Amino acid sequence: MPNILPFAVAIVLFVLFFINIIIGRFTGVLIIGDVGEALMLFAVAIAFTIGILIAERRAVRK
Repeated sequence: MPNILPFAVAIVLFVLFFINIIIGRFTGVLIIGDVGEALMLFAVAIAFTIGILIAERRAVRK
C-alpha cells in the first residue's frame, strides 16, 4: 500500500483553503489573510510534490 500521508495532508490543506475562500465570500470575514493563503497553497504544493516523489521512488524500485 503506498504512503498516502502526503496526499492526505495536501487534500486537507486545500479543503481548508477552499472553506476559507467560501466563508470569506459569503460573510466578508477573512479567517486567513493573503499571506496565510499563499503559505497554505505552498504547503499543499510541497505535500503533493513529496507524495509524487515517494510514489515515483516506489515505482522505480519495483
